[in-house]
Amino acid sequence: MAEEAPAPAGARFRVSGHGGNAPGQGPFLDVHLGIAEGRVVEARFETYLCPGAHDCGKALVGLVMGRPVEELGKIDRQAVAERVGPLPRARAIGYSLAAVALADALRQLERGPEVDASAPVSGSPRGE
Repeated sequence: MAEEAPAPAGARFRVSGHGGNAPGQGPFLDVHLGIAEGRVVEARFETYLCPGAHDCGKALVGLVMGRPVEELGKIDRQAVAERVGPLPRARAIGYSLAAVALADALRQLERGPEVDASAPVSGSPRGE
């Protein structure tokens, strides 16, 4: 059994999650989170050229920024849908893509995030 050294104080963890198809293969949404001191301090998303998916990625970033990691599991498809508002039926897949991407990122976090001790943790939270 391998032992892991504790993360350095103030370390920034990076996790990513994916929802949907592989990029270039159809609908997808990826979310990338920077976590420090138990909170999301950076959030970004990537998606395909769909205004609805873009709105859902933007909403997901707004929902996770600054929140404690233990609260992220409460963010689901419904929370994204409420934040974005109604989308046409053909675009509503964006809600699920965002929720699945976040759930995948949380699974990555449970497995053990990537520690980036070189990244500065100070500064104001930001989302893109």
